[in-house]
Amino acid sequence: MELCFVVYGFSCYSQRGSLGCCRDLSSVSVTITITITMSSDSIPENENLILLGCGSVSIDLLATVAAYPKPDEKIRSTSFKVEGGGNAANALTCAARLGLKPRLISKVADDTHGRAIIDELQADGVDTSFIVVSEEGTSPFTYIIVDSQTKSRTCIHTPGFPKLMPAELPESTLFSALSGAGIVFLDGRLHETALVVAHEAVRKNIPILMDAERLREGLDDLIQLADYLTCATRFPQASQLFSLEVWAGATTIPKALVSMVLRLPKVKFVIVTLGKDGCIMLERSVDEGASREEADVDILLESLEMKRNRSTYMPTCISSPVTKLQAEGIGTVCGRLYVGTAENIPPSELIDTTGAGDAFAGAVLYALSANFSRENMLCFAATVAAAKCRALGARSGLPHHTDPRLESFMQLGREREKMATMWNSLCVANGTLFNSSSPLLPLRFNSNSNLRFRRATITSMCVPENDVVVIGYGMTTVDFLATVDSFPKPDDKVRTTSFKVQGGGNAGNALTCAARLGLKPKLISKVGDDSQGHAILNELQRDAVDTSFVLVSKGGSSAFSYVLIDNQTKTRTSIYTPAHPPMMPDDQSQSTLLSAFNEARLVYFDGLTTDTALFIAQEAARNKIPILVEAESPKEGLDELLKLADFAVCSARFPKAWTHASSIPSALVSMLLRLPNIKFAIVTLGEDGCLMLERSANEDADTEEKDIDCFFESLYERKDDSLAVPTCISSGVKKFRANGRGTVCGRFFLGTAERIPDGELIDTTGAGDAFIGAILYAICTNMEPEKMLPFAAQVAAAKCRALGARTGLPYLTDPRLAAYLC
Repeated sequence: MELCFVVYGFSCYSQRGSLGCCRDLSSVSVTITITITMSSDSIPENENLILLGCGSVSIDLLATVAAYPKPDEKIRSTSFKVEGGGNAANALTCAARLGLKPRLISKVADDTHGRAIIDELQADGVDTSFIVVSEEGTSPFTYIIVDSQTKSRTCIHTPGFPKLMPAELPESTLFSALSGAGIVFLDGRLHETALVVAHEAVRKNIPILMDAERLREGLDDLIQLADYLTCATRFPQASQLFSLEVWAGATTIPKALVSMVLRLPKVKFVIVTLGKDGCIMLERSVDEGASREEADVDILLESLEMKRNRSTYMPTCISSPVTKLQAEGIGTVCGRLYVGTAENIPPSELIDTTGAGDAFAGAVLYALSANFSRENMLCFAATVAAAKCRALGARSGLPHHTDPRLESFMQLGREREKMATMWNSLCVANGTLFNSSSPLLPLRFNSNSNLRFRRATITSMCVPENDVVVIGYGMTTVDFLATVDSFPKPDDKVRTTSFKVQGGGNAGNALTCAARLGLKPKLISKVGDDSQGHAILNELQRDAVDTSFVLVSKGGSSAFSYVLIDNQTKTRTSIYTPAHPPMMPDDQSQSTLLSAFNEARLVYFDGLTTDTALFIAQEAARNKIPILVEAESPKEGLDELLKLADFAVCSARFPKAWTHASSIPSALVSMLLRLPNIKFAIVTLGEDGCLMLERSANEDADTEEKDIDCFFESLYERKDDSLAVPTCISSGVKKFRANGRGTVCGRFFLGTAERIPDGELIDTTGAGDAFIGAILYAICTNMEPEKMLPFAAQVAAAKCRALGARTGLPYLTDPRLAAYLC
């Protein structure tokens, strides 16, 4: 292929293999013909092309769900993946896979997440020697909810602490980081440090590409220094970037682009990414001839849109000639407008759009470094972003430079790069281009040095004189408790206002409560041999829960729940990711169970996993140990487990769903009729307290018969709403009739909840588990129902005054419990 230059200022002539130069710089222009032979090698010719990025890194926790959760809902993830994230880290990973040599300035903590972030970046060829590793603090992470149906991804980001400050980037380190860099990338985060990097890049004439995803602190100053800008859809029309006056009247994206180019004199082009609708780019032109045609920018965009070839699924680009682009009420700028289309990905291939914008930015960085034409740059970036969307997470689908889908772009890039390289060599030979100074030796941080860990102190426990052993089987997890200003909508990106990591899981929480109340709980469960599994065991042990019957799975993963707490409504939405592999009946031998059952007064099942639970319950029944079963929702195997139960504690939705009764009181009658072993069944109703139906063995022919729904109404009328503390209203022994279902002889109880002042109500996560922990204590200590229900309500209310399922769980010595224990 022959490429032709017209050179002014000196004469030269090139034939294949020969080059002659004349030093007469005043001579007339001559055409130089350079022959370039296309290479099949897909690696960029300049393997030392360096890119410096400054911005966010994180760990992404990607939870795929069948449908986006509603506030206060509890759901399970259908799949789960852990992967590196953060805009800057994702974009630089993309650039590295495409053949650049990125360096990253950022900060992590010396924790599990921080080490994982660095390891993954290094594995992709990103230079992490400029990442500051804090001996204390926490590394950033993002929980991403991926909706299987709509493909939306909702991001809840918890920032790292402490954040990177300019003082942590000495001048010598910054010079080393910038040495040899061809371009700088900023994602708008870490703005104080990014501004220092940007000013030095400007002084060294290194161009800057900036990603403006949304308005954030410090963006005003950073954006003034950018040479190139990529924006999210919502950014250009935002009204508070510089001031309200800046964007006044920018009612459309094209108008906003004109406004941005006018107000950012340094910027060469601005791209707005539009997701599946592609992108729009406005490029400034330096050739502002008086004869240039003038066009309204909105009308011009419409005319370009009409030229789209909607029959092709591959990315395309339509561009205007250099035009004076007019935005009414804003001004006129001379430039070219581009409309880039996105790849039309078949629905069956579209997996996850998380990080698609970062992939686009990474591809633009490569295209700028490889001198792509603007049209090819936009098509190339769209192709890279589409490849990313075919895999879960921000990085799994990022293509490498050898990917066949990129081959046509790489060939064009190599031709342009060889042309530019030969041109530069020609100019150097004539003394018109000078090389930069020799690179400085990079200053490296050793992330493995000075490691410091903290161990929590063991909490002293109040243990009763006569130790009472209870067994629990079920879920134990780590809970990630994220507080937000308001519940996010699908596809939102929000930040947590506070964050806490704490042990969770129904069985783990209930047994922790029982332990603090003075019982000796033993837990049968399963965790992975991972950091979360070790944290689960350590926390339970600190609360005196016997974990010697918890199996640790080599190579497995531990269960965890991400709990989203709405500051305004106090709702908590839980997304549970189960452990792998799950607990199986074969995991526990009969001899192990007999050892666990030794001296046990009660066995508790959380009802979440039934196969192994049934095996353990059958063994408990053979050993005549009473069983309490928690029933949150109907599920396979739960019926058989309930048939072995002596006591049942249910969620508000379970009784009616399981019995198909028209009311909760009628459903309680139906439950006791279907479950002849049950002594009592309790239904928890949150702030409305609870209901309990207790079976009576003293059935007399003269016992009064009552319709249970009517009787419930009469009890409800006896409530004293002036009392803030929990109370209990009970009946005598009655024959309770549920129409169409039958009659049960027993006592009916209405328990009220504590009325917690709004200023004291923090989080209801795990309130039901606290209630059950208190019921376990009450059964083991033969507490009367009239005292048991207010006691359990008091324990649950104490829990609700702190964040998380365990922080607020009271100890037996808590003064609030004294009245129930005398």
